[in-house]
Amino acid sequence: MTVHDLRVFENGLASPADQKIIEENVRKAAAVVCSWVHPYQSLLERFPFAREKTFLIPLPVLNPGTARVRQQPNFGHVRLLTPGFITPHKNQEVIVRALAHLPNAIAVFTGAEDGRYGDELRALASELEVSAQIEWRGYIGTSELEDEYSKADLLVMPTRWEAASGPVFEAIARQLPFVASDIAPIRSQLAAIPLEAELFDCDSPDALVSAIKAAVRNYNASVTRLAMVSGPIVNRTWTNLAADYKRVFDFAAGTGPRPSDLMIGVSDDPSF
Repeated sequence: MTVHDLRVFENGLASPADQKIIEENVRKAAAVVCSWVHPYQSLLERFPFAREKTFLIPLPVLNPGTARVRQQPNFGHVRLLTPGFITPHKNQEVIVRALAHLPNAIAVFTGAEDGRYGDELRALASELEVSAQIEWRGYIGTSELEDEYSKADLLVMPTRWEAASGPVFEAIARQLPFVASDIAPIRSQLAAIPLEAELFDCDSPDALVSAIKAAVRNYNASVTRLAMVSGPIVNRTWTNLAADYKRVFDFAAGTGPRPSDLMIGVSDDPSF
């Protein structure tokens, strides 16, 4: 059984019947695999009986790109990149509101739109007189996205909830400094690397402005830290993932040992 996210439990979205089905599946599974740290931790909190058979197998970065030399930007002329769907969940609104306090900043939004939310954001930008500070790129291909990453000074990820943030991993792989929502999954994601970063209250434009100022102020130190930790993230491959899954399959089939290195806080003592 593979579990990528437990938002249905964490946000109360699952009906009692759905919760029962999920719990029964976890009980029946010979092994349970999570892709990211926060879902792994959440699953063990909700189903402690599954601790001996639950494993963490991270995905490779889906779009690792290329690292490049980056120079500390002028705070007044910082280019902000936010890749992802234009939806309330991704929360581009807080960036639009923050731009009113960043008069020379440019925000670049990539990704397909929820039409109504996109219209609401454009109306808000017009009301706040920041329309000229936003580039709406829509859905773009890999080469265009790579070009935006190369031009960006900071990644801004204001998401309200994720299992883990793919764009944050993409920024780390490219050694691009970033600011992100102060939410449990992103805190867990960064702690596992480990990496410190500027996190902000995703409902507060003022907090975002402060995080951007801090990220620009500490830009060179951030680039140095990213260079130190990006290697394992960039180098993880689908071959690595397949090898990890093979060991879990062998364990589930009773033909191999429990791969305790794919568990957090669990002894490799076979008597556990």
